[in-house]
Amino acid sequence: MNIKPSPANAAVAAQAWIAGHDDVERFERMTRLVGRLLDMPVMSLDLPDLGHGHGHETAACNGPLLKWAARQTAPCFVPDARLEPELARDPCVQLSNGLRAVGCWPLLDSDRQRLGTLLIADRVPRHVTQAEFELLGDLAHCVEAEVATQRLAHVDGLTGLCNRRGFNRAGAQLMELCRRHGNGLSLLSFDLDGFKSINDLHGHAEGDRAFVCFARMLEERFRASDLIGRMGGDEFVVLVPQPGDRIAADVDERLQQAASDCRGRLQTPYEIRFSVGCAEFEPERHACLDDLLRCGDAAMYAKKRVHGIQGGPEIALP
Repeated sequence: MNIKPSPANAAVAAQAWIAGHDDVERFERMTRLVGRLLDMPVMSLDLPDLGHGHGHETAACNGPLLKWAARQTAPCFVPDARLEPELARDPCVQLSNGLRAVGCWPLLDSDRQRLGTLLIADRVPRHVTQAEFELLGDLAHCVEAEVATQRLAHVDGLTGLCNRRGFNRAGAQLMELCRRHGNGLSLLSFDLDGFKSINDLHGHAEGDRAFVCFARMLEERFRASDLIGRMGGDEFVVLVPQPGDRIAADVDERLQQAASDCRGRLQTPYEIRFSVGCAEFEPERHACLDDLLRCGDAAMYAKKRVHGIQGGPEIALP
C-alpha cells in the first residue's frame, strides 16, 4: 500500500539529503555539465524545497528573472531578455555586460507537481538549436530522476514520512540549529502497543492500513515545522522545536483521543493504542541525535512499565 508523501514530509526528506556535501556536489556537477554542453556561462538549478541556487554564477539568477522562470509552465527560451518588458527590469539584464539570452525548463515530479526550475543564460543575444533545446530537456529529466531517487532513499514508502535515514539526517541538522541558537527542542518517541495482534488477527495488509492511519494522525496533530519519522516497524518519532514542558502535559491526551478517532476512520473492530515518551534536548547531555533518541526510548518504555504494558495485546475487540 504505497502512498504519495505529504508535501510537508516530502520537503523535509528532500532537505535532509540535499544538505549533504556529496548531494550538493552532485547537483553542482550537473549544472556545470549543462553549462559546458550548451556553452552557457550562467546556470541555476532552483529547487525551493531542497535548497536553491546550485550552479555557477547563480548570484546573477535572482529577482525578476528567477520569478519569471518559476512562473513558466512549459520550457521556453528568450533570445534577448532586453526585449521582454518583465525581464528587462532585472538589474542583471540592465548591466552593460548583463544577461541577454535566457532559457528555463520546469522540473516536475512523477505527479506533475513543480519541483523547481533549470535556468540557463548567456551574456550575448543568441538562439538555441532544436538539438540544444532537446539536450536541455534531457538534462532536466536527469535532474528530476535524481531528485526522485534521492527522495525515495529518505522517505518511508508506506507512510510517506521520513524513514530512519531521512529522519536522522534532518533531525541532526535541526538539533544543531537549536544548539547553536539556544532554542528548545523535544523528542516524542512512539511505540504502538500490541500491534502484532492486528497482523495476527487481521492480516498484514490491515496492519499496513493502521500504520498509514497513525502516520496521518501524527501529521494532522503536529505542525509542518515538526519533523515526523517512522523509524521502522511500529516505532514513530517526532522532533518538536519547543521545550518539553510545553508539550508533555497534553500530548498524551490529545493523541490518545486522535488514535481512538482512527477506529472510526478505519471502520475496524480494533483501536490503535500507543505509548509515548518525551525527552527534552539538553546540549550538555545530548552530544548527538542518537543520545536524544535513546532518552526518548527510555521515557517511552518507562511509560509502558507504569501502565503494565509488556508488549501483549492492547486491542479492543468486539
